[in-house]
Amino acid sequence: IFEVTKVLLTIISFCILMKGINTSPNKYVQFLLLAFWLRFFLGAFHQFTYVPVIGAFSLTAFFSILVAAVGLLVIPKRTLLLKQLMLLYIFFITILLSAIYNGLWSGFIIVLIKWIYFLVITCCLYLAINRNGMTATFKPLLLAFFLPISLQIASILLGAKKVTNNEGATYS
Repeated sequence: IFEVTKVLLTIISFCILMKGINTSPNKYVQFLLLAFWLRFFLGAFHQFTYVPVIGAFSLTAFFSILVAAVGLLVIPKRTLLLKQLMLLYIFFITILLSAIYNGLWSGFIIVLIKWIYFLVITCCLYLAINRNGMTATFKPLLLAFFLPISLQIASILLGAKKVTNNEGATYS
């Protein structure tokens, strides 16, 4: 019964998300809403989305790449030149040098995608806050949290347990 409840709550949260996107103050908040909700959605259906689909990449990995790529298109290029991001770029160079030294290119790609994802989210938050202020930015973003919070409440009320990685011997 929990799986049916999960699907229903996902549909409801998607409707809430669409309303939030339509009433958001700018495209950066809209992008953040979609990125956050998508991450929560993929996490809610982890039994399908964390499994490798092509090579070592899962649906979650593919959508992370998609969010990072679209985010780089949404962000004005001048924002990426902010001096406050310099330490992050130095970190990118360190990751590259480590990959060259160790010859671990697949690890480099995985780490780079995660940090570009972080860069995109950070820049969108920066742009949204500068454009509309803290309240107008963060209040709509709360809508994305409907899915994980409602699923947590439903799992408690329905007594659903999540098996951990400990070979099914324990529950969390």
